[in-house]
Amino acid sequence: NKNIISISNLFYRYKKNNYLINNLNINFKSGLNVLIGDNGCGKSTLLDIITGLVSPEKGVVLFEDIPMWHNSALSARNIERRIDLFKYIAYVPQEAYIYNESILKNITGKNSKEACDIDLLEKLIDMVGIREISGTNLQFINRNCGENGNKLSGGQRQRLALARSLYRRPRYLFLDESLSAIDKASRIEILDKFQKLKFIKCIILVSHNFIEDNKNLNKFLLSKKGIESI
Repeated sequence: NKNIISISNLFYRYKKNNYLINNLNINFKSGLNVLIGDNGCGKSTLLDIITGLVSPEKGVVLFEDIPMWHNSALSARNIERRIDLFKYIAYVPQEAYIYNESILKNITGKNSKEACDIDLLEKLIDMVGIREISGTNLQFINRNCGENGNKLSGGQRQRLALARSLYRRPRYLFLDESLSAIDKASRIEILDKFQKLKFIKCIILVSHNFIEDNKNLNKFLLSKKGIESI
């Protein structure tokens, strides 16, 4: 598998505390990458750094050859490429916010089916398994989800958030415990289907305690000692 996201000599700490991430070096490959580790070892922080939400103290993070972070000042061209990169990143937290809007608007941002890519919408509904709330013929797609999705179960909220992230056709998908309320068999099936989406180059799934049984899976353990392939 090809290296998609490369991290070199990465350091991060809160204020003047000890380093949470200390000289980390890793290559995340095409396909599905699962990152596990104990609470507090820096998994979510690492994801925040990779996706540009948090800046490291020093180190290099490359998306193929595009720098998200670099020790040197970026050229004007690389600044443009970095800005453009954010269009292709989707990040799904464990508790993704669900808007007090219809299922349709939560996934697509649109108010009518006519304004949507209906083929992609149908595909994603089946892929994440929310046909029971959308309706066989999308007859329930305009149903309101309630404040932060309070009309949906925890698993349905996570599935809806996954569909929303994929509707944008991201190249890089980051999942921070984003399938924790979904049963294991469904998680495996969903992740297998995600890997078959042609527009996705790399998936990184952060998990506290489970490693999926998917094929073509790259597994990493993050600890205070560093990161290792397992």
